[in-house]
Amino acid sequence: MASNKKLLPGICICLLVTAIAGSTIAFFTSFDRVNNRVGIGHNESIVDEEFPTPPPVVPDETNTFTKEVTVRNNNSVPCFIRVSVAFSDSDIGQATELLQLNSTDWIFCSKKENAKLGGYYYYKNPVLPGQSTLPLFKGIQISSDADFSHQAQEASFDVIVYEESVQQGANTSYLDAWNQFIRE
Repeated sequence: MASNKKLLPGICICLLVTAIAGSTIAFFTSFDRVNNRVGIGHNESIVDEEFPTPPPVVPDETNTFTKEVTVRNNNSVPCFIRVSVAFSDSDIGQATELLQLNSTDWIFCSKKENAKLGGYYYYKNPVLPGQSTLPLFKGIQISSDADFSHQAQEASFDVIVYEESVQQGANTSYLDAWNQFIRE
């Protein structure tokens, strides 16, 4: 009986140490994992244009062609849009005018006005998902003064419409959005 009384405190201490060690190990090794999927909105915009196959350009005459340019927001977030218009032949580009240019909903920013943002037409309002801008222009006209002397008889040129979009985010104006996106 005396030996049991001596063993009992030792057994109790061993049990207590084991219980404390077990819960300590459980505390340091226990974990729980929860995966939260968050979808990130992205923008995708494309140029939509009405541009029927034009007849050949007639030198020394004013040539007018239909070309209606809009940009569609193809994805899940509101976007601000900008468009650049260029010509594969710079001489013809200098003698070309954009017809019915929409200066109400679009604004042109020259490189002289703003070196960072210049060279683009900016749509003033955000374009909602699935929506399109109003037309930037509805045609092109090549002046009768255009110099075709350097062109081969059957030569052609391209009207290049390039667009970019940036998510609206917390921005309320196109200038704020583009200035934030394009860092110097």
